[in-house]
Amino acid sequence: MLTDDYYAGRKVLVFGVPGAFTRICSAQHVPGFMQNAGDLMAEDVEAIACGPVNDAFVMDAWAKDQTIDNTIDMLNDGSGELVKAMGVELDLSGWGLGRRGKRFALVAEDGGELTTSCAEEILKAL
Repeated sequence: MLTDDYYAGRKVLVFGVPGAFTRICSAQHVPGFMQNAGDLMAEDVEAIACGPVNDAFVMDAWAKDQTIDNTIDMLNDGSGELVKAMGVELDLSGWGLGRRGKRFALVAEDGGELTTSCAEEILKAL
């Protein structure tokens, strides 16, 4: 779960995707952050977290599927609180997926944020 304690006193990159195990999220979005993790950390990012609207059990299974190890914290926003608060909620009920979140990325530094979407754009912004 994404909480204030997670961000306290550090620079954290959080990215969200519509859902775990989805085609683009699994083939491009997560691998992009995995491949660029070293460069992101070189820009003083202290943690990288993925926080889609999925439950903790799904996120654990997806982390194993993506061989995340400790590179990315696979967090969950199971009730969609973060995406609602950010205004990036996405209604995929018509596809049987319920309410999810749009793709987003932010760098939070004690509450400050910068929104873009992919690892490469975050690197440019840093």
